[in-house]
Amino acid sequence: MRRGGFLSILLVLMLLWTGVAPAAGAWPEGTETAEGFVAQVNQLLAQMNAPQIDTIIAAYPTFATLAVQDGTSDVPETNQIAMALSGGYIQNLTFSVSDLDLFLPISVALISACSGEEDLALLEKEVQTYLKRAREHPDQSFEDRVIWDQGDQARVYYAYVPNQYMDGTNWLTMTLIFPRPQEMGLGGVVTPAPENRRDPIYDVQDSEGDYTPYDEGTHLEIFLTPTPEPDSAAAEEFRK
Repeated sequence: MRRGGFLSILLVLMLLWTGVAPAAGAWPEGTETAEGFVAQVNQLLAQMNAPQIDTIIAAYPTFATLAVQDGTSDVPETNQIAMALSGGYIQNLTFSVSDLDLFLPISVALISACSGEEDLALLEKEVQTYLKRAREHPDQSFEDRVIWDQGDQARVYYAYVPNQYMDGTNWLTMTLIFPRPQEMGLGGVVTPAPENRRDPIYDVQDSEGDYTPYDEGTHLEIFLTPTPEPDSAAAEEFRK
């Protein structure tokens, strides 16, 4: 069974276990912001003559799972958009595809609708960088470290994992962190630079300049020499 079918069955079982019925492809009360956002994304996709988000796998006030119908099954298996909602607003979403042809237009539309950035060519250039990397090096994974806290601008992160579910299928993911609700509409989007920082290894050797002898008393020192010193006056008193 492929990824999309497995996740959908798991979701339905979880909802039945909790006594909540699936949403049957409809937007329930409390998800108006998400519904409006998807409508805006689809308008952008129509402008780009790209496939639209036309399948609601599940929708609830706290999360929604959407997809572009891939024509292979009732539950699309080549792509998925997972939204996290809170208080009627979208906190974040992840867009994952195994069909890389879908990645560029849908990612651009999602980022534009979230950030207010209207220069689609600029966004295409940004997304294309990661898409090209996945296409040219299909066996090499990469992954940004996602900061999930919301800020005053939209933030975008990317990840690529070949054979992620051990079924021979490679997945490319875009994670979009939405601005806080009060900052929505102010515009702007940030793609944090990949982290290349290397933490120093404190090997108690000063040859590489990485030895710091003091740590503000937070370390534990063990002394093998008896205390007090055997030939000290204190030791003489101790032996009496």
